Amino acid sequence: MELAKRYRTLIEQRLNELLSNPDGDRIAEAQAYSLLAEASRYRPMVLLCAASCFGVDAASALDAACAVEFVHGATVVLSDMPSLEYTLVRRNKLPTYRVYGEACSFLAAGALVGWAFELLCSNLESLKVAKPKAMDAIRSLAGALGRNGLFSGIWQEYRLTENRMEIVQDIHCKRTGLIFQAAAKIGGILGGAKRHELELLETYGCNVGLAVRIIEDIWEYMEGEDSSRKPLRQSLRPANLTSSIGDEASRQMAKNLIISAQEAVKPLGSAAGALAELAEYILTNGLVRKS
Repeated sequence: MELAKRYRTLIEQRLNELLSNPDGDRIAEAQAYSLLAEASRYRPMVLLCAASCFGVDAASALDAACAVEFVHGATVVLSDMPSLEYTLVRRNKLPTYRVYGEACSFLAAGALVGWAFELLCSNLESLKVAKPKAMDAIRSLAGALGRNGLFSGIWQEYRLTENRMEIVQDIHCKRTGLIFQAAAKIGGILGGAKRHELELLETYGCNVGLAVRIIEDIWEYMEGEDSSRKPLRQSLRPANLTSSIGDEASRQMAKNLIISAQEAVKPLGSAAGALAELAEYILTNGLVRKS
Protein backbone atom coordinates (compact mmCIF):
# COMPACT_ATOMS: atom_id res chain seq x y z
CA MET A 1 0.00 0.00 0.00
CA GLU A 2 1.63 3.22 -1.20
CA LEU A 3 -0.14 5.36 1.38
CA ALA A 4 1.21 3.30 4.28
CA LYS A 5 4.72 3.34 2.80
CA ARG A 6 4.60 7.11 2.42
CA TYR A 7 3.35 7.55 5.98
CA ARG A 8 6.04 5.24 7.32
CA THR A 9 8.78 7.17 5.51
CA LEU A 10 7.54 10.49 6.87
CA ILE A 11 7.21 9.11 10.41
CA GLU A 12 10.68 7.54 10.38
CA GLN A 13 12.25 10.75 9.07
CA ARG A 14 10.59 12.88 11.73
CA LEU A 15 11.44 10.44 14.52
CA ASN A 16 15.08 10.55 13.45
CA GLU A 17 15.01 14.35 13.46
CA LEU A 18 13.42 14.53 16.89
CA LEU A 19 15.65 11.89 18.44
CA SER A 20 18.99 13.10 17.09
CA ASN A 21 21.37 13.40 20.03
CA PRO A 22 24.36 15.62 19.28
CA ASP A 23 25.18 16.15 22.98
CA GLY A 24 25.47 12.46 23.82
CA ASP A 25 22.94 12.61 26.64
CA ARG A 26 22.43 9.12 28.09
CA ILE A 27 18.66 9.45 28.52
CA ALA A 28 18.33 10.75 24.97
CA GLU A 29 20.40 7.80 23.74
CA ALA A 30 18.05 5.39 25.49
CA GLN A 31 15.03 7.11 23.95
CA ALA A 32 16.52 6.88 20.47
CA TYR A 33 17.54 3.24 21.00
CA SER A 34 13.97 2.31 21.86
CA LEU A 35 12.02 4.51 19.43
CA LEU A 36 14.19 4.01 16.35
CA ALA A 37 14.07 0.22 16.54
CA GLU A 38 12.09 -1.60 13.86
CA ALA A 39 8.37 -1.13 14.56
CA SER A 40 5.03 -1.19 12.75
CA ARG A 41 4.27 2.56 13.18
CA TYR A 42 0.57 1.67 12.86
CA ARG A 43 -0.52 4.08 15.60
CA PRO A 44 0.91 7.22 13.99
CA MET A 45 -0.24 5.98 10.58
CA VAL A 46 -3.83 5.89 11.84
CA LEU A 47 -3.50 9.47 13.09
CA LEU A 48 -2.06 10.73 9.80
CA CYS A 49 -4.73 8.95 7.79
CA ALA A 50 -7.55 10.32 9.95
CA ALA A 51 -6.16 13.85 9.68
CA SER A 52 -5.70 13.61 5.91
CA CYS A 53 -9.31 12.51 5.49
CA PHE A 54 -10.30 15.95 6.79
CA GLY A 55 -7.92 17.95 4.66
CA VAL A 56 -4.74 18.05 6.76
CA ASP A 57 -1.65 16.93 4.84
CA ALA A 58 0.47 14.34 6.59
CA ALA A 59 3.47 16.62 7.07
CA SER A 60 1.33 19.05 9.08
CA ALA A 61 0.23 16.34 11.53
CA LEU A 62 3.58 14.60 11.95
CA ASP A 63 4.40 15.87 15.42
CA ALA A 64 1.06 14.70 16.80
CA ALA A 65 1.66 11.33 15.13
CA CYS A 66 5.11 11.10 16.70
CA ALA A 67 3.60 12.04 20.06
CA VAL A 68 1.42 8.94 19.88
CA GLU A 69 4.45 6.82 18.96
CA PHE A 70 6.43 8.35 21.86
CA VAL A 71 3.70 7.31 24.29
CA HIS A 72 3.61 3.81 22.85
CA GLY A 73 7.41 3.55 22.95
CA ALA A 74 7.53 4.72 26.56
CA THR A 75 5.08 2.04 27.66
CA VAL A 76 7.09 -0.62 25.82
CA VAL A 77 10.24 0.43 27.70
CA LEU A 78 8.40 0.27 31.02
CA SER A 79 6.52 -2.98 30.45
CA ASP A 80 9.74 -4.75 29.37
CA MET A 81 11.28 -4.21 32.83
CA PRO A 82 12.19 -7.20 35.03
CA SER A 83 9.63 -6.07 37.61
CA LEU A 84 6.85 -6.43 35.01
CA GLU A 85 7.24 -8.64 31.92
CA TYR A 86 11.00 -9.31 32.12
CA THR A 87 11.42 -9.20 28.34
CA LEU A 88 14.77 -10.58 27.13
CA VAL A 89 14.44 -9.73 23.42
CA ARG A 90 12.50 -6.85 21.89
CA ARG A 91 12.24 -6.39 18.10
CA ASN A 92 15.31 -8.62 17.59
CA LYS A 93 17.35 -6.43 19.96
CA LEU A 94 18.02 -6.29 23.65
CA PRO A 95 15.29 -4.30 25.41
CA THR A 96 16.26 -0.83 26.57
CA TYR A 97 16.78 -1.73 30.23
CA ARG A 98 19.37 -4.40 29.31
CA VAL A 99 21.46 -1.83 27.45
CA TYR A 100 20.98 1.35 29.49
CA GLY A 101 19.99 -0.03 32.88
CA GLU A 102 16.70 0.20 34.70
CA ALA A 103 17.17 3.67 36.21
CA CYS A 104 18.01 5.32 32.89
CA SER A 105 15.21 3.43 31.14
CA PHE A 106 12.60 4.54 33.68
CA LEU A 107 13.66 8.16 33.27
CA ALA A 108 13.83 7.91 29.47
CA ALA A 109 10.28 6.55 29.36
CA GLY A 110 8.95 9.24 31.67
CA ALA A 111 10.64 11.94 29.63
CA LEU A 112 9.12 10.51 26.44
CA VAL A 113 5.62 10.85 27.87
CA GLY A 114 6.23 14.47 28.82
CA TRP A 115 7.76 15.18 25.42
CA ALA A 116 4.78 13.56 23.71
CA PHE A 117 2.39 16.08 25.24
CA GLU A 118 4.74 18.93 24.26
CA LEU A 119 4.67 17.74 20.66
CA LEU A 120 0.91 17.32 20.64
CA CYS A 121 0.29 20.77 22.13
CA SER A 122 2.65 22.40 19.62
CA ASN A 123 0.93 20.66 16.71
CA LEU A 124 -2.53 21.68 17.93
CA GLU A 125 -1.30 25.25 18.26
CA SER A 126 0.36 25.31 14.84
CA LEU A 127 -2.90 24.19 13.19
CA LYS A 128 -4.85 26.75 15.25
CA VAL A 129 -7.17 24.15 16.74
CA ALA A 130 -9.76 25.83 18.96
CA LYS A 131 -9.04 25.48 22.69
CA PRO A 132 -12.00 23.19 23.56
CA LYS A 133 -11.08 20.76 20.78
CA ALA A 134 -7.39 20.99 21.65
CA MET A 135 -8.22 20.08 25.23
CA ASP A 136 -10.27 17.15 23.94
CA ALA A 137 -7.26 15.87 21.99
CA ILE A 138 -4.97 16.17 25.01
CA ARG A 139 -7.55 14.51 27.24
CA SER A 140 -7.90 11.66 24.75
CA LEU A 141 -4.18 10.85 24.79
CA ALA A 142 -4.00 11.22 28.58
CA GLY A 143 -7.01 8.94 28.99
CA ALA A 144 -5.46 6.28 26.77
CA LEU A 145 -2.55 6.20 29.22
CA GLY A 146 -4.18 6.77 32.58
CA ARG A 147 -5.82 4.86 35.39
CA ASN A 148 -8.34 3.23 33.05
CA GLY A 149 -5.97 3.06 30.08
CA LEU A 150 -2.66 1.58 29.04
CA PHE A 151 -0.90 1.61 32.40
CA SER A 152 -3.97 0.06 34.00
CA GLY A 153 -3.94 -2.67 31.34
CA ILE A 154 -0.28 -3.46 31.98
CA TRP A 155 -0.96 -3.79 35.71
CA GLN A 156 -4.10 -5.85 35.12
CA GLU A 157 -2.15 -8.26 32.92
CA TYR A 158 0.70 -8.43 35.42
CA ARG A 159 -1.74 -9.58 38.10
CA LEU A 160 -3.76 -11.88 35.81
CA THR A 161 -4.52 -15.30 37.25
CA GLU A 162 -7.03 -16.65 34.70
CA ASN A 163 -7.09 -16.36 30.92
CA ARG A 164 -10.85 -15.81 30.50
CA MET A 165 -11.82 -14.24 27.17
CA GLU A 166 -13.71 -11.28 28.61
CA ILE A 167 -10.78 -10.40 30.89
CA VAL A 168 -8.26 -10.73 28.07
CA GLN A 169 -10.39 -8.56 25.79
CA ASP A 170 -10.58 -5.88 28.48
CA ILE A 171 -6.80 -5.92 28.84
CA HIS A 172 -6.36 -5.74 25.07
CA CYS A 173 -8.73 -2.79 24.90
CA LYS A 174 -6.73 -0.92 27.54
CA ARG A 175 -3.25 -1.88 26.33
CA THR A 176 -3.80 -1.42 22.60
CA GLY A 177 -7.33 -0.40 21.62
CA LEU A 178 -7.42 2.90 23.49
CA ILE A 179 -4.18 4.29 22.04
CA PHE A 180 -5.40 3.54 18.50
CA GLN A 181 -8.73 5.12 19.41
CA ALA A 182 -6.94 8.24 20.63
CA ALA A 183 -4.76 8.36 17.50
CA ALA A 184 -7.79 8.30 15.20
CA LYS A 185 -9.65 10.89 17.25
CA ILE A 186 -6.67 13.27 17.47
CA GLY A 187 -6.21 13.03 13.70
CA GLY A 188 -9.85 13.99 13.25
CA ILE A 189 -9.54 16.89 15.69
CA LEU A 190 -6.53 18.22 13.79
CA GLY A 191 -8.68 18.17 10.66
CA GLY A 192 -11.70 19.84 12.25
CA ALA A 193 -13.95 16.76 12.30
CA LYS A 194 -17.37 17.19 13.90
CA ARG A 195 -18.36 15.36 17.08
CA HIS A 196 -20.27 12.57 15.33
CA GLU A 197 -17.36 12.11 12.93
CA LEU A 198 -14.96 11.84 15.86
CA GLU A 199 -17.14 9.12 17.35
CA LEU A 200 -16.90 7.16 14.10
CA LEU A 201 -13.13 7.58 14.11
CA GLU A 202 -12.91 6.38 17.70
CA THR A 203 -14.82 3.21 16.83
CA TYR A 204 -12.54 2.69 13.84
CA GLY A 205 -9.38 3.18 15.90
CA CYS A 206 -10.44 0.91 18.73
CA ASN A 207 -11.36 -1.93 16.37
CA VAL A 208 -8.12 -1.61 14.42
CA GLY A 209 -6.15 -1.59 17.66
CA LEU A 210 -7.85 -4.71 18.97
CA ALA A 211 -7.16 -6.46 15.67
CA VAL A 212 -3.48 -5.52 15.94
CA ARG A 213 -3.26 -6.97 19.43
CA ILE A 214 -4.96 -10.22 18.41
CA ILE A 215 -2.54 -10.57 15.50
CA GLU A 216 0.32 -10.14 17.99
CA ASP A 217 -1.25 -12.88 20.11
CA ILE A 218 -1.35 -15.21 17.10
CA TRP A 219 2.34 -14.82 16.29
CA GLU A 220 3.42 -14.91 19.91
CA TYR A 221 1.53 -18.17 20.35
CA MET A 222 2.91 -19.69 17.14
CA GLU A 223 6.48 -18.66 17.91
CA GLY A 224 6.13 -20.06 21.41
CA GLU A 225 5.17 -23.40 19.87
CA ASP A 226 8.24 -23.36 17.59
CA SER A 227 11.09 -25.00 19.50
CA SER A 228 13.66 -23.23 17.32
CA ARG A 229 12.39 -19.89 18.65
CA LYS A 230 11.97 -20.81 22.30
CA PRO A 231 15.47 -19.80 23.48
CA LEU A 232 14.76 -16.27 22.22
CA ARG A 233 11.44 -15.86 23.98
CA GLN A 234 9.84 -15.65 27.35
CA SER A 235 6.71 -17.70 28.03
CA LEU A 236 3.45 -16.42 26.54
CA ARG A 237 1.96 -13.27 27.97
CA PRO A 238 -0.74 -14.16 30.51
CA ALA A 239 -3.35 -12.37 28.38
CA ASN A 240 -3.06 -14.29 25.11
CA LEU A 241 -6.34 -14.82 23.29
CA THR A 242 -4.98 -17.40 20.85
CA SER A 243 -3.96 -19.75 23.64
CA SER A 244 -7.65 -19.86 24.60
CA ILE A 245 -9.49 -19.93 21.27
CA GLY A 246 -6.87 -21.13 18.77
CA ASP A 247 -5.24 -19.78 15.63
CA GLU A 248 -8.15 -19.89 13.17
CA ALA A 249 -10.67 -18.34 15.55
CA SER A 250 -8.17 -15.59 16.38
CA ARG A 251 -7.57 -14.83 12.70
CA GLN A 252 -11.30 -14.65 12.08
CA MET A 253 -11.77 -12.35 15.05
CA ALA A 254 -9.06 -10.01 13.73
CA LYS A 255 -10.68 -9.98 10.29
CA ASN A 256 -14.10 -9.24 11.79
CA LEU A 257 -12.67 -6.34 13.78
CA ILE A 258 -11.14 -4.84 10.63
CA ILE A 259 -14.47 -5.20 8.82
CA SER A 260 -16.19 -3.47 11.75
CA ALA A 261 -13.63 -0.66 11.59
CA GLN A 262 -14.24 -0.20 7.87
CA GLU A 263 -18.00 -0.24 8.35
CA ALA A 264 -17.77 2.32 11.15
CA VAL A 265 -16.30 5.02 8.92
CA LYS A 266 -18.48 4.43 5.85
CA PRO A 267 -20.75 7.38 6.81
CA LEU A 268 -17.73 9.64 6.24
CA GLY A 269 -18.17 9.08 2.50
CA SER A 270 -15.13 9.45 0.28
CA ALA A 271 -12.93 10.10 3.31
CA ALA A 272 -13.57 6.53 4.45
CA GLY A 273 -11.68 5.05 1.51
CA ALA A 274 -8.19 5.77 2.80
CA LEU A 275 -9.09 4.64 6.32
CA ALA A 276 -10.55 1.39 5.00
CA GLU A 277 -7.47 0.83 2.85
CA LEU A 278 -5.14 1.41 5.79
CA ALA A 279 -7.12 -1.02 7.96
CA GLU A 280 -6.89 -3.68 5.25
CA TYR A 281 -3.15 -3.10 4.94
CA ILE A 282 -2.68 -3.48 8.69
CA LEU A 283 -4.59 -6.78 8.65
CA THR A 284 -2.84 -8.21 5.60
CA ASN A 285 0.61 -7.05 6.62
CA GLY A 286 0.12 -8.35 10.14
CA LEU A 287 -1.09 -11.80 9.12
CA VAL A 288 1.54 -12.26 6.42
CA ARG A 289 4.73 -10.56 7.58
CA LYS A 290 5.84 -13.22 10.08
CA SER A 291 4.48 -16.34 8.39
